[in-house]
Amino acid sequence: STTIKNSASNTATLILENTNADAIDGPILDLYRNDSANSGDGDDIGAIVWSANNDAGEKTNFGRIMMEPNDVSNGSEDGEMIFKLMQAGSDEQEYFRLRAGVRQFEINAGLADIDYVYNSDATSNFFFINANTERVGINAGTSPNALLHIGGTTYIQSATANQLLRIHADTDSSPAPRIELMRGAHD
Repeated sequence: STTIKNSASNTATLILENTNADAIDGPILDLYRNDSANSGDGDDIGAIVWSANNDAGEKTNFGRIMMEPNDVSNGSEDGEMIFKLMQAGSDEQEYFRLRAGVRQFEINAGLADIDYVYNSDATSNFFFINANTERVGINAGTSPNALLHIGGTTYIQSATANQLLRIHADTDSSPAPRIELMRGAHD
């Protein structure tokens, strides 16, 4: 292994510079796993790790981005990029992954209690998925009170005149679908 040290603050420790004037990628940092056998599906093939000392002076990995092949079959290779963070002093928790084979951006692949938050330019928690309660809120804060909770005025528009909103019960034995219009407190 090779270690490059730098004791100055706010300066780069490593610079990769490409002076080619064309519009093609460059510089390129290539993490190449060249094992004697072929890499298998799901093998870890490279990682970028961020470490620092905790308050006890121990080197701690606070986050990493990993790559692994989902499929190494010649002609149908697929990769996955995995993002992990340290949580509560325990092993790194996977927060999301990018899956090429199924063209997915998967959040919370490990089914942990990880909420999803999107802030608009004016509203915190504008879109909020509460993993623990399995509820989704749009402009409803961090405690949606139904499977889908929409706060504020909602407008539904259809491109076809004959089907604007459909409410459907799962089976013939379930209660008939209904719409409740209420004023005041709700459950």
